[in-house]
Amino acid sequence: MAKRELIDRKIAIDTIIKKGNNWKDILNLLNTSTEIPIYTEQEIVKPYLEELKSKMKERDDDNGGEPLNAVDRGYHLACEHLCKEIDNLLSESEGA
Repeated sequence: MAKRELIDRKIAIDTIIKKGNNWKDILNLLNTSTEIPIYTEQEIVKPYLEELKSKMKERDDDNGGEPLNAVDRGYHLACEHLCKEIDNLLSESEGA
C-alpha cells in the first residue's frame, strides 16, 4: 500500500477559514498545523483488511469438523491464499 496522507477536508477548510485567507499563510498552515488531523491510507484500510481476514477464517473454520468436500477444499485454499496476501499488505504497511 502506498503511504499517502489523507486529510479530513472539512476540518482543513474550517481551520483555514479560522486562520485567515492569505494563500501563503494557508500553505504554511497546511504544512505545519497540528490542528488538521492527517491520516495515512494504512490507518484507514488496516482495520478493514484485518476484519476481512477474520471473517474469511471464521467462515473457513465453520465446517463443524466434517470432512471437506471439493467445493469447501477450494474455498479453504482460496482463503489461505487471500489471508497470506492480506498479511503481506499489512506487513508492507507496517514497514513503510
